[in-house]
Amino acid sequence: MIGQFFGAIVGGYLGGKYGPKKAVQMCCLFGIPGWILIAVAPNLPLLIVGRVLCGFGHTIGTANSSLLVAQYRFVIY
Repeated sequence: MIGQFFGAIVGGYLGGKYGPKKAVQMCCLFGIPGWILIAVAPNLPLLIVGRVLCGFGHTIGTANSSLLVAQYRFVIY
């Protein structure tokens, strides 16, 4: 939940500054290392850090994905 809170704030900023497509691409910069950290975490603190990174990255993508879909729909029709 902490990662999601900050991810929503940063996601809106990144979507406004770079556009929703780049923001959705940037969410992988946090999601992939977060999932790797979750997979190999030997103790609880590293597992928590991985969860925070995944929540942060996921919410950046969620905050911008609806705008990205709306832009592509507008271009197609």
